[in-house]
Amino acid sequence: MSQSSEKVTRLSLWLFGKPAWEIKALEGGDVTPTLLKRIEALGKELQERLQWTAKVARELLDHGWDGYGALYDICFYKPTPLEQAKKELKEMGLDPGDFSLEEEEIDGDFG
Repeated sequence: MSQSSEKVTRLSLWLFGKPAWEIKALEGGDVTPTLLKRIEALGKELQERLQWTAKVARELLDHGWDGYGALYDICFYKPTPLEQAKKELKEMGLDPGDFSLEEEEIDGDFG
């Protein structure tokens, strides 16, 4: 058996954060009509964001990525170098800049 390494690209899709992260005037602020409008607007933004996220996640799964849920996002990984992953995302019609992407080198015994 020989020791070798494999490059894996990890991709993160942000879902949503704590309410005070999403609405800056929320924590410690007064409840005002302006705050309530911001909460309503965030509901619409979240709906669009989560629908887009689900669509992208389906496409990633269809292209051989594996995923898992995290606290505020869902993460995907694929045994491919970062530059190849970026190329694949572009071919899928996605902008690699829309994602948090990291390349890791995984050591292991293969053979």
